[in-house]
Amino acid sequence: METNGPTSGANPQTDASIEHWQRLCAELTEERDRLRQELAELRGKYKELRGKYEPALRSLAHLMGMDGEVDFEALRAQPGKVQSMEELLAELDAQYGTKGTP
Repeated sequence: METNGPTSGANPQTDASIEHWQRLCAELTEERDRLRQELAELRGKYKELRGKYEPALRSLAHLMGMDGEVDFEALRAQPGKVQSMEELLAELDAQYGTKGTP
């Protein structure tokens, strides 16, 4: 008996059920592959943005006299628990305005 394909007409309902599950499995496999690709792209974008913004944040910490106080490794270890770059910039702008004074 063949296990990877429909049976040879022994039971039409069983054949239809097997074909249904094979289609469903193929769809789920395609979705899994698509999601893996999307995840890889997002990880690449994250690394790019982190590389772009981290030097600016280090400079900002230095200018604010916070050298050594900001643990960037700890911040990276807590994704989603810290402010986004946009939120941080909005907060700094609200606090200091565009002229850099409170």
